[in-house]
Amino acid sequence: MCHVLLEIDTVSLCMQAHYQQAEVQVTPAYLSVDDAIRFSSISRSGLYQLMREGKVRSHCVQVSGSLKGRRLINRQSLVAYIESHNA
Repeated sequence: MCHVLLEIDTVSLCMQAHYQQAEVQVTPAYLSVDDAIRFSSISRSGLYQLMREGKVRSHCVQVSGSLKGRRLINRQSLVAYIESHNA
């Protein structure tokens, strides 16, 4: 019995070491308004103006029956806008 438990613990430790080494960074496709402001340093009003003008794409995610939603900014369109205005 002790041998089996020791073997399982060894496998568990090996798996933990593997997952710690294989950390994957995921780049989100959408940012919250606050995250988009931090990411781009564009003011809140400036960001909403860019969305109104269609220069930055966004979507409002709303739960059915809810009055409020959450505005999500398309990261790729924000990066494209920033790069097109880079001096």
